[in-house]
Amino acid sequence: MGGQLLEDGVQIEVENQTRQLKEKTKVGENTQSGKYAISFLTTKQGTVVVKEGDVLVWRVGDYQVSPSEYRVGSQDVNNGFAQVNLTLSKTKPKLISDGSPAFAVGGSVKHLGGQSLEDGVQIEVENQTRQLKE
Repeated sequence: MGGQLLEDGVQIEVENQTRQLKEKTKVGENTQSGKYAISFLTTKQGTVVVKEGDVLVWRVGDYQVSPSEYRVGSQDVNNGFAQVNLTLSKTKPKLISDGSPAFAVGGSVKHLGGQSLEDGVQIEVENQTRQLKE
């Protein structure tokens, strides 16, 4: 953040989305201060934990992580490791709502002269974007 290393103790999760494998560690745990290291290992013969083209993603608390994903290359596989430096930001992405099954609209209704509308008058409300009327 701001060119500084992240403080030790912050949890990092790395996921190989292609193989549905996840591992967690903490910054500074089993490595240098401000760094992270995760290993995907298996003792099952014939089981592959990574191949070229696999997609890795990171989760670090409520930070936004850049790069958002990393595609494992042949050199990474040949080396037996990938070094991916992360940039973190506290900026939250804008949430886009998928909508809601219920939404209330209310308010006062007056005649042009300023008098309140009498009880019992029906009012139609239309959501023109969704073509809904109530």
